[in-house]
Amino acid sequence: KLWGALVFEIRNLARATTSLIGDRAEQRALLMEALAFCHLLRGQLRRIDSKDDARAFIGDEVDKAAARTNPADDMVRRMGRRAKARREAGALDPIGFRILDERLAAIAAIQAGCERIAGTPLPFAYTLLVHRTAYVVCLLLPIGLISTTGWATPL
Repeated sequence: KLWGALVFEIRNLARATTSLIGDRAEQRALLMEALAFCHLLRGQLRRIDSKDDARAFIGDEVDKAAARTNPADDMVRRMGRRAKARREAGALDPIGFRILDERLAAIAAIQAGCERIAGTPLPFAYTLLVHRTAYVVCLLLPIGLISTTGWATPL
């Protein structure tokens, strides 16, 4: 559910970026950072190295982000600094900055929810139930296949 909300917020960020930021290069840079954020968050949640996937979007900048304790959060902060620089340069009005900042805050909230789920241990009773259910299904499946496979069931 949270990952679906992340897709929704990234789309909103893309829509807001293209309508509020006039410079195509800045639009692209911000949205590439958003895509790199998604890959870095995926890697962080699954505890895998996703630098190569993120490198396709932001190049060697991924090494700086990956050196941080929380690479995905570093990408959100980087996007915020980019929006702030546009506002200070006068290329983004305060209302446009607020819209982009709200999108980034929603993305950060989704990240926090995902991290909370990934960090919550599964109680032993639930893992035991899952294992036993899997064993029962594996033991009873051949009996359910007898009518369709006949004598080939043991194979």
